[in-house]
Amino acid sequence: MVLAKAYIQCNYKPGAKVNAIAAALEVDNKAAPPTIKVKSYSEKNILYNEIETIDKLETFLSTIDDLLFSILIAESSLSLEDEGGGTKV
Repeated sequence: MVLAKAYIQCNYKPGAKVNAIAAALEVDNKAAPPTIKVKSYSEKNILYNEIETIDKLETFLSTIDDLLFSILIAESSLSLEDEGGGTKV
């Protein structure tokens, strides 16, 4: 029985690296606890995220928070890459 389900859609401008963002998120999604299912995928310039749980509501909300933060980090990393930035060693 699913306790809670959420769909989060992020729309990007043409040319954005949506596939790379979705791929980066899948690494974290696979590490989710067995009581939570998280799926991220892209089509055209849209990033789709599906989250569902049979766990506590607090865990569900924390997962959404983590997902949004991961999206932000992926976007920032790709932005630095496009600008030639990042850490120089």
